[in-house]
Amino acid sequence: MDVSWGQFILERLPELWLRTGEHLMLTGIATGAAVLLGIPIGIVCSRSRALRGPALSVVGIMQTIPSLAMLAILLGLIGKIGALPAIIALTLYALLPIVRSTLTGLEGVPDRVIEAARGVGMTRRQRLWMVEFPLALPVIVAGIRTAAVISVGIATLSAFIGAGGLGQFINRGLSLNSTRLIVFGAVPAAILALLVDFAIWSAEWGTQPVRQKEKASLRARLKRPALAMPVLLVALGVITFVTELTPHGLAMRWASSQKAGGAGAIRIGSKEFAEQLILAEMMALMIEDRTDLSVDRRFGLGGTMICHTALTKDEIDLYAEYTGTG
Repeated sequence: MDVSWGQFILERLPELWLRTGEHLMLTGIATGAAVLLGIPIGIVCSRSRALRGPALSVVGIMQTIPSLAMLAILLGLIGKIGALPAIIALTLYALLPIVRSTLTGLEGVPDRVIEAARGVGMTRRQRLWMVEFPLALPVIVAGIRTAAVISVGIATLSAFIGAGGLGQFINRGLSLNSTRLIVFGAVPAAILALLVDFAIWSAEWGTQPVRQKEKASLRARLKRPALAMPVLLVALGVITFVTELTPHGLAMRWASSQKAGGAGAIRIGSKEFAEQLILAEMMALMIEDRTDLSVDRRFGLGGTMICHTALTKDEIDLYAEYTGTG
């Protein structure tokens, strides 16, 4: 019997919370890493014409590789499923808008401003950090916002390599031909993209100077709290990431805490087609019903090689296999 939307959502709210946290972790860590790498690369490109061409070419090539192909390549190179290859892939995809916006912003600083800085005796480094970089900051932040929104979208594909996130719902919905599951993953991802974009804009707005006559206004008082919005998001992402590095991970810890006297957790994987998802869910329901174990569902990992590699590397505990492929 078909259940209502309300019941459908209520049944999946705990998992939605977990998947949103995982998605935020992937996006936050990757965007932060891209900022730490991309801004220095953009500065180097603005200073050295010899390095500009090769650096932009390499960063641009990374952007042209299809997302799933990038994840598969990194999965083969790293040899494990989970957050690490997904974060590396998202970082590489986020580099191009940050590098280009940094280069564009620095090149857009008027020559007369640079000449005035030279005239007052500023060194090259002082001109960069005290004059050029502050003037270029709005353009750089625009690139960071673009990179963050792109990362939120691409992170949905991370579910194919067991990195979690809201792509789990979309992947499951595609396999089961369930529009509800697809919407249940896509809508929160879109809302998260808007939230991340707004948080970064708030931080930029909070850094703008306040005029003397505006210091007592509500707008001026909100500037400092606005700076904390991306910090809070990053903190949540870091907490989730650190918890993911523990032996069982955030999902299993949360599920274990809900079990009265729970004895631990078991990680069940599956391939990406409907029969596998049904078999894996049957195993999960049976374990939850007949034991004190909680279950971490890592469904839709991809083909046999991904599932088998995850099993041999102790990243999942079991999955359904066949004599023809096993």
